[in-house]
Amino acid sequence: MFLLKIIATINWALISTYAAGVLWILPQQGSGTGHEMSGVGSLIKGVAVFLLIVLIGLNWLPYAWTKIVVLLIEVLLLLLLYYFFTN
Repeated sequence: MFLLKIIATINWALISTYAAGVLWILPQQGSGTGHEMSGVGSLIKGVAVFLLIVLIGLNWLPYAWTKIVVLLIEVLLLLLLYYFFTN
C-alpha cells in the first residue's frame, strides 16, 4: 500500500509537469513547425490534450494496475522526449 502511494505521488508530479507543457504549447501557433502536412500541429495538440485527460482519469481510479499503467505511459513519454531531443 505504501508503494502505491509513492507511485501515485510520482504520477501526479509527472502529470502536472506534462500538463504545464501542454498548457504552454496550446496557445502556440501551428505554423513554423517544419511539417509538410498542414494541420499537423493541431493534431498533435489534440492528442496531447487527450493523453492528458486519459492520464488524469486513470490515475484517479482506485485500482493499482491503473496507477502502474500511468507510470509506464509517463516513462514512455519521457523516453520519447529524450529520443526527440537527442536525435
